[in-house]
Amino acid sequence: MQVEYTNYSYSKERLVESIGAFLYDQLLHEYSYSGDRDKVRLENQPELVCMALGRLVSILLDKNILNLEDLHSIADTGSMKDLKLKIENET
Repeated sequence: MQVEYTNYSYSKERLVESIGAFLYDQLLHEYSYSGDRDKVRLENQPELVCMALGRLVSILLDKNILNLEDLHSIADTGSMKDLKLKIENET
């Protein structure tokens, strides 16, 4: 599967990339004030990737594609039995 999009940063060209290449480009590169595009510093990359994975899992949980047991498996929680899902607006 691929994604097609317009690259507005340079020449407004239409690009077609694999989803993995698109996510790499979007998540691990950032614009500087000069308009240049630099790679995110190596020490910040794992957090960005985990945040993206978290957004994906959250969407799949919201759509009931995944459940709490799936989250246990993804996180490899082992014997953690008190894990619960909570809606963000709940106090």
